[in-house]
Amino acid sequence: MNGMETGIETRPHKAFFTRLAVLLILLLAISSAGLSCKKETEQAKKYMRQGNRAFGAAIAIGSELRNTKDGPIAILASGDMGKISGVASRLREIRLTVLRYRRMLGIAEGYYRNISALSGVGNYVEYQKIIMKAVDSEKMIGALWASLLRKCSDALESIARGEQVDWTSHAKKAQEALEKIEKLAQNSAEIEKEALRFKKEKKL
Repeated sequence: MNGMETGIETRPHKAFFTRLAVLLILLLAISSAGLSCKKETEQAKKYMRQGNRAFGAAIAIGSELRNTKDGPIAILASGDMGKISGVASRLREIRLTVLRYRRMLGIAEGYYRNISALSGVGNYVEYQKIIMKAVDSEKMIGALWASLLRKCSDALESIARGEQVDWTSHAKKAQEALEKIEKLAQNSAEIEKEALRFKKEKKL
């Protein structure tokens, strides 16, 4: 009887410890998942902030390029022959500025795209999708600047060789490019505002 009673009494204890072990495993799993989620969220926030800093720097450079009213591109677009001499050296300066602009956009894009590799950060991914539209607009601006600079350089080289250059045609094309750049910049600014509203709404 004593052996049987001992056996009967120990069974509830075994079941209790089994349930306790399962519960502890579940708690550890939940805790681990929570820590992992928090880590992913913190990383997403870091990428977002780094991307925003780089994008902000690119926007500042782009604004500097557009707002140079007496810059070489504006001079060529005006077709003012009296001001065209000496533009070549300034084109080299603006080319370097465009390179900085496009490099910063590439850095921003890299940080934003890193967010997609994370899990459980839906709102950050949505923010990334919005802000990347602005980045794409700015990249199109960068491509327009590069094309415009190349055409202007070609025209100036033709002049240096003593060739005739149709400045009316060049001025028209330059003006059209500048108008496209301005429209794209406005589009980018609107998208950036949308991204900022989303960021505030979701408290990112």
